[in-house]
Amino acid sequence: MKIHIYSLLFFACLMLQFACTKPENEDPDPPPPPKIKKQLLNFYTYSENSGGYGPVKYDSTGRIDFFDGNNGYSGYKLVYNSDTLQYIVGPVSTFNGEYQRYSWIFIYGADKRCKKVLNKYRQSYIASEMGEDNQYFGDATDGNAVLRDSLVYFADGKLNEIWHSSGNSVYLVVKFTYSIPGQAEPSRISDYTGVGTDFSQYTLLQHTDYTYTSTDQPAYLKFWFVPFIERFFPVSPTSPPTFSKNYLVLFKKAIQKYTVYQYTQPQSMYNSQLFEYGYNSDSTVYDGKCNPDDILFNRMQLRFAYKEF
Repeated sequence: MKIHIYSLLFFACLMLQFACTKPENEDPDPPPPPKIKKQLLNFYTYSENSGGYGPVKYDSTGRIDFFDGNNGYSGYKLVYNSDTLQYIVGPVSTFNGEYQRYSWIFIYGADKRCKKVLNKYRQSYIASEMGEDNQYFGDATDGNAVLRDSLVYFADGKLNEIWHSSGNSVYLVVKFTYSIPGQAEPSRISDYTGVGTDFSQYTLLQHTDYTYTSTDQPAYLKFWFVPFIERFFPVSPTSPPTFSKNYLVLFKKAIQKYTVYQYTQPQSMYNSQLFEYGYNSDSTVYDGKCNPDDILFNRMQLRFAYKEF
């Protein structure tokens, strides 16, 4: 009887071992995906208009999460829908105990290009209603959103016009001209102003002619949203005194030189200095400076960190 019990235990152990052993023909567990090291632009400085700077923060996937647009004192929170920027919530301000906050909602076409930017505003004495997770700030359908910018493209995908609403049917229109075959950057950007949608009645304020270096400016693509939250991001040591300078971050190549033609009285023309750009030895700092350079001339700098995701 004892032999019989021991035999049963022996066979039970064999069966248990067999059940826990992975069959030889079963595929092994896949290795975890390799991490990708990303270059993150996390701080910028510029010296025009008495200087400015701001930090940039990222989420756990390497997307821009927070953009500081005013010398470290105000911030813009970015909210995504999958891999697409859905809306941005601006900083909270207060006046006589009342809270106020703006947001900007981005509307895309079938080609995933941004075609409209809507603006919303909320004021309340209840602080909790100002939360960045309040669905109000990203809702484009409740009748409280107003059109701020309309983007018009050529058939090849290049920007043609940006219409910026100043309210009461008054628009600033930025037109992009591409005169060099194969060049993705506009050789001329013109600013117009007018009322209504009949562009033939608009007044030309100024246009700016640009030449470019072979260097890629590193804010391209990453900070395309900045002009539409009515902020400025530096891409050259100085920028022309025009409304259209806000959109220079939308283009890939760094600016070598610009010439501004002013058509309002008194009419004038201004040539910038030549600019040059470069990284330090470990590519953590990108500088833009005038050529020839002088300590009194404006400069700009972007700083980077490298992180794996």
